[in-house]
Amino acid sequence: MLLCDLPNLTKVVCLIFLFFAQVIFLMCLMISLGLSSRGLKIFCVNGIEMLTVIL
Repeated sequence: MLLCDLPNLTKVVCLIFLFFAQVIFLMCLMISLGLSSRGLKIFCVNGIEMLTVIL
């Protein structure tokens, strides 16, 4: 999912959408697992991977 050839506005919209999707995923994960460091670790790793793919 490389966004290099898309306009800047489209990149921003995709980033915002992916960020909110990630937050919703984290909240669902925390509800199912309880507040755990494992859930936060998964969120951080996915967020870093997402940014490296986009950039």
